[in-house]
Amino acid sequence: MLTVWNSLQVMMVIYLFCALLLTPWVHPLEALQLSPLQGWLLLACCLNTLIAYGAFAEALAHWEASRVSATLAITPLVTFAAVATAAWWWPDYVHAEQINLLGYGGAVLVVLGSALVALGPSLIAGLRARRVGH
Repeated sequence: MLTVWNSLQVMMVIYLFCALLLTPWVHPLEALQLSPLQGWLLLACCLNTLIAYGAFAEALAHWEASRVSATLAITPLVTFAAVATAAWWWPDYVHAEQINLLGYGGAVLVVLGSALVALGPSLIAGLRARRVGH
């Protein structure tokens, strides 16, 4: 799609399609019942989503898809770290995830596996190029 539309157009189509798809289950007046803190957090989440997906679409326009995938593979680890930090700073509002060492180990393995699958072909090509050059 990026050969026909620019990244902003792609994201607009995705957002409009999802908005239409989810409309039957939406209750927008419930947002008026949020506390000021909850309202600001909701706004921050909305802005974060717009910026993140815009950056994702733009990255696809400039990078190989495998490199974008490798970058996205660290998202679970960043999420764990962000929640742990937020729970430490604001324990009354954010509760830390109850994940044991096995869970963290699994997350690391998934991220490493995703990165290896995404970056493996380019790493192997680089090694082959070095061997041919010597």
